[in-house]
Amino acid sequence: MTGEAKDAAGRAQAAAVAGDQREQSRSNGTNKYQAPVTARPVVLDKQMSLSLEEEVEDDSQAQELENLEAIAIKPTPKRYFILLMYGICSMEKSFQWINLSTITNKVALYYNVDNFAVNWTSVLFMITFIPLVLPTGWLIERIGLRRAVLIGSFGITLGAAIKCFACAEDRFYVVILGQVIVSLSEQFIFCIPARIASVWFPDHQVSLATGFGIFGNQFGIAMGFLIPQALLSGLETREEIGLGLWRLFLWTAIVAGVTLLVLLVFFDDHPRLAPGRARYNKILEEQMQREQMLSMWQETKVFGGQLAELARTWNSVYLVVAYGINVGTVYAIQTCLNQMIAGGSESAEQPQRPNANELVGTSGLIIIFSGMFGALFWGHLCDRTHRYMLINRILYLGAIGSILVFAVTLKVDHAGTKHADLYLYLASSLMGFMLIGYTVAGLDTIVELTYPIPEMVSTSVMNLSPQIFGIAITFLCSTIVDESGSDLANAFLISCLLVGLVFTFLISEHLKRQQVVNETKLREQQMIEPRV
Repeated sequence: MTGEAKDAAGRAQAAAVAGDQREQSRSNGTNKYQAPVTARPVVLDKQMSLSLEEEVEDDSQAQELENLEAIAIKPTPKRYFILLMYGICSMEKSFQWINLSTITNKVALYYNVDNFAVNWTSVLFMITFIPLVLPTGWLIERIGLRRAVLIGSFGITLGAAIKCFACAEDRFYVVILGQVIVSLSEQFIFCIPARIASVWFPDHQVSLATGFGIFGNQFGIAMGFLIPQALLSGLETREEIGLGLWRLFLWTAIVAGVTLLVLLVFFDDHPRLAPGRARYNKILEEQMQREQMLSMWQETKVFGGQLAELARTWNSVYLVVAYGINVGTVYAIQTCLNQMIAGGSESAEQPQRPNANELVGTSGLIIIFSGMFGALFWGHLCDRTHRYMLINRILYLGAIGSILVFAVTLKVDHAGTKHADLYLYLASSLMGFMLIGYTVAGLDTIVELTYPIPEMVSTSVMNLSPQIFGIAITFLCSTIVDESGSDLANAFLISCLLVGLVFTFLISEHLKRQQVVNETKLREQQMIEPRV
């Protein structure tokens, strides 16, 4: 065989072997030329599978977070009933604080005491408040809202019931005893509207709920002007006045007793689920503290540390001073309103207006009712905008302007000027809208600035400040209006508010609670967004 023949035979044999291999591959359902093509997609499929598994896992975590939030955060409709019950309880407290001072002449005649003694029925509320507000705030943190409200309501009812036995001309001391018990119980009611709002209401309703809580207190003051006057109007003899006081004390005790029973049955310490993100985070923090099993001494140290932290924060200090001056000015106006409108004392050489009693009563009511509307309005505005410091500054400027307008209307001749009374009422409404409306903005701002310090601590300090400033401003204002007239007294009040305005502008807007809420929303949004 030649070489060419051998080469041809070798190529033929190789071709035959290759053909057999191709046939075997076809019979096995595979192709060696497909291996490189199919091997690469297998690797890609594994990578894609892992990526899909990661996305599914992240989506499941996000969905789980949404489910947990849906389970753990949900406001309850009962929050409105809780707020209503608290508002009624607060109304009873403030009603008993002011009701006897609005009929000073009747009470003084019946019990044969002077006006100063009758004024003590309201002054002692401020005196007892100053030393007891901080210890009571610490106690409320330990016992919870339900027990605090029940203790306060029980004391209010007990004090009202004791005064039912004071309807004898020689039992003025029984009236004082009843007022002392109510004033001691006030501590458990007065300081908790912000606490109830944060525990029961979602983040976007906290300020409005605080406003409704303060609404009850102001409504009680308004009723303290109306009801005693209605029951004792036209009564001149001691027998008639005694019967009128008996009716006043009896109905006060009945309403307080019914409220206590309703609170006992329906008032809860907190809702089953957190109403908002800020409250949810606070619950987690409180659970960690309970797990540490802190002793009473350790909790006292924690409370003291919270007070120290508040004192070290200059924003909080500035706000406490500004709030004390503003609300202290409100106390002074409510106390000295009769002196200002009626013309002061004889030493002030101001003429007595012919309808002074009507002007004082109507102006006082207008201040209270416009203040209640202002509290709701400014509280709602805080919730919608979260511009707390801007609202605080607007209210302070408005308060100064309203007192200036009020001072001008007092100079109008009410006997010879048409619509002079209307001008006074309009000035009173503006004054109440600005001055009393500030209380909600101030309380909400301190909670924002001091978060996560408990609301009871911050609001207790805030409510202590007006008692201190209020006593000083009221005493000086009363002295000035008696000796120099209402013009100088109003100038003094404006100067006080100017000092408070300076402190207000020193506060920087560092809203810690809103920062936590916004950060929580951002984290949740990032986890829920799909991966690109």
